[in-house]
Amino acid sequence: MNRLRLLTVLVVALSALSLFTLAGTAHADLLYQFDVHETTSPLIGFQPFSFSFTVPTFVTDGQSPAFTPFTMTFGTHSYKMINDLAGTAFGPTGCFLFGTGGTGVILPGCTISVPTTDGDGTLQLDVPGGLPTATGMRTLGVSAGFFGTGVTNVIAGFGGTLDITPVTPVPEPGSVALLSLGVAAAGWKLRKRRGVA
Repeated sequence: MNRLRLLTVLVVALSALSLFTLAGTAHADLLYQFDVHETTSPLIGFQPFSFSFTVPTFVTDGQSPAFTPFTMTFGTHSYKMINDLAGTAFGPTGCFLFGTGGTGVILPGCTISVPTTDGDGTLQLDVPGGLPTATGMRTLGVSAGFFGTGVTNVIAGFGGTLDITPVTPVPEPGSVALLSLGVAAAGWKLRKRRGVA
């Protein structure tokens, strides 16, 4: 009888541990998806572009979320954005700033500087109402960028959307294995209790 009681306690403990482990991995990350197009009149010729990044919580003022660098192009000019900074300005307006890491600089308070060399650029994507604190799609506010061409600097306007969606978490293999072990032990205990061999 002590053996059966010990097995019961073990099965219950393993099952509870499995559920707590799975519950702990159930936190969904957030996917920030930007779709951007040029709004300058007349158009300079920037190609529409998209990029995204995933974060564990909503982005706040002063954060620099990790992202895969993206490239903006017009004509023969390319600008690879490698730096970022989220911020807020008066209004309230939220912003996501991006830079090539050259002579153009991104600064707190939704400020970007004018680059001086070809291939250097800064981009400011504004979000009316402040940095998002809920999922869903938003229309970007009046946004702009400064881009060096080697001859002159180009100022371009941009618009588009920001869509924030939760990313469905995938349980870790160890969690699934632990849950399976708990279920198997419970099944074995029930078979044993019923006298089925």
